[in-house]
Amino acid sequence: RDETQHPGAMAQYSREYGNTDGPPAAPKINIATNVPPEFDPTEVYPTSPESNEQIFERLTRGQLEDYGPYSAQTLIKVLEGRSHGDPDMMKRHREDLAATLDRLSEDIPRHHEQVLSLLQGLGMDFNQDKKFFKKHMDGMVRCLTSEYKDISDCAMPPFQICGFQAPQLIGPHAGKIMQMIYRDDVNPMLVLSLAKTYAHNPSAFTGHVDRIVEIADGEQQIVRASTVQLLSDMVKGSHHKEVMKHMEWLIDAMNDNTLNLLGIILFKDLADKEPRVVYEHIDELREFCDLSEYLLYYIPSIYGACAKLSEEIACEMCNRLEEILGLQNVNENIASICISEFKQVGRAFPKALLSHKAFIERIRDENRTPICTTLCWDVLHMIEGADPEALKKRIMAIEREVDQLNDKVEATCASFEDVKQYVQDNISSVKKMLAEIEKKLPSPVRITAEGKIRRTITLHFQCSRTCPGCLYDEDRMFTIESKSWSKWMKMCFALSSVGKAVLSGSVTDVAKAGVTALRDMYKEYQSKETPPFDDAMKKPFLKSSERDELIDQLKGGRYFDAFEYDPETATWVCSSCLEFSRDAGKQAEARGETPGAPQSAGGAPPGASAMGGAGAMGGAGGMGAMGGAGAMGGMGGAAGMGGMGGM
Repeated sequence: RDETQHPGAMAQYSREYGNTDGPPAAPKINIATNVPPEFDPTEVYPTSPESNEQIFERLTRGQLEDYGPYSAQTLIKVLEGRSHGDPDMMKRHREDLAATLDRLSEDIPRHHEQVLSLLQGLGMDFNQDKKFFKKHMDGMVRCLTSEYKDISDCAMPPFQICGFQAPQLIGPHAGKIMQMIYRDDVNPMLVLSLAKTYAHNPSAFTGHVDRIVEIADGEQQIVRASTVQLLSDMVKGSHHKEVMKHMEWLIDAMNDNTLNLLGIILFKDLADKEPRVVYEHIDELREFCDLSEYLLYYIPSIYGACAKLSEEIACEMCNRLEEILGLQNVNENIASICISEFKQVGRAFPKALLSHKAFIERIRDENRTPICTTLCWDVLHMIEGADPEALKKRIMAIEREVDQLNDKVEATCASFEDVKQYVQDNISSVKKMLAEIEKKLPSPVRITAEGKIRRTITLHFQCSRTCPGCLYDEDRMFTIESKSWSKWMKMCFALSSVGKAVLSGSVTDVAKAGVTALRDMYKEYQSKETPPFDDAMKKPFLKSSERDELIDQLKGGRYFDAFEYDPETATWVCSSCLEFSRDAGKQAEARGETPGAPQSAGGAPPGASAMGGAGAMGGAGGMGAMGGAGAMGGMGGAAGMGGMGGM
């Protein structure tokens, strides 16, 4: 302290310790053993004739008139010295000390020295015990937002820890903390307190992005990493337009290889909302991916988002996706993500896929993972759908196969038993053909015959996923009535041949064999104009015109408004389950997860963490509160802020 501010302080100090140099320095730790040598605390710390209880009473009641301006700090040092023989001594009295801090913090100018000393004495407890910190949060907020920089800096470490480990505690006070960033002497480390707080009080951050970036500019890595983390959360929220103004700063931050993973995640989220802005920096983002394979997990999603801008840009993004897939030894998970983005592009601009058919076929035939192969097939089907000539050829191929099967059945089968045997002998071809037909003509899970006069049948359809909130599960199916009973029964025969029994009614039972139930129901509907069952089944597979008739009936019943074909599972899914799956995917992305990517404990690709980087936190705080060996092991996760209270 400056002697002019506290007249007589040095004289008082000299009387207490017998010298003007203060207590002797603590002995150095032996680095080899990491154990300090034996020493007498009385040689290092000041002493007092009073008992511990008397000292605690003075601290909690403020009876310090006999000790001078350094008395509170001196008493804390006395207690620290005595705690070497009784490590739990401070804990037994910490509630009383914290209550005193709460009370004195209401008038910090009057109790400046005592508040500072109590903060130093309780710092480790606040750092390590979140419940204790939460209980005394109001007093600590008053200290953090104090006009006295030494007190503010000393109160900051537990806020920085909670900013990562328990941001919900900081959220209600984010507005007050935010006002501190406009001080001329603001400690840039304050940003750590806000790094993950946005989700718990978004409105507190409105209008402050410019100042946050200004503080972080040119600061040490951990401050910039915390800023990128905060901006990333703001992009996910409603403040992405404020973040957009600082694209150049974010691009520059990505030149730091400890920040570029955080940065690429931010750009991925921003691309979903403002693809035009991100597209302007697409070349720079691709260059950053050469620095780390982990960035390649995210750049395909950015390409997919930018592809929505126009068909021309969609073609460009497809070329970029192909470039990644063509990299030597590209990770299989990254390859699957790229193919998945081809699908996303194809849904918006299917013609953009046409020039990539040969390449996707090559990827499909390279014996990659099953999911990658399946995705390739889905993209190829999209390409065929986008190419009228290819689609026409595909339809004609199915039609030829149907005609060939029907002709062979009619030519070789004298009875229905022969038809069944023929189908079983050619079951592989039948399954393949039905799989193609299923993409356009969904099969019911049940067909029922109801009422005494048989004129119509009731088709029952069920969602294949039955997620929470499913519209059409087993208990409430989607139903349509149809008069085309003979055609649907032909389809039932095909389904029963591959093991699906879908018939039930007054005289038929699901428990019966599929063909037996089919024959029974057919007899109920048969009239003089319809051929006998065995004759009808000699051409058991529906021709294209017959299938189109059934599809039109489903359209009239608004089936296709309620269901959508899912090529990944080759099933029909209700709109509610599709929305649920999309929301689940968005939530996964918000947690930093990527479909198909190997996950670490933090939900990001290996080596990634919520904060990225490996910047050290030691020696960054005021009054020694953050000194010592505290390390922010960013590559190990945001919780690694241990040792911040180096008292």
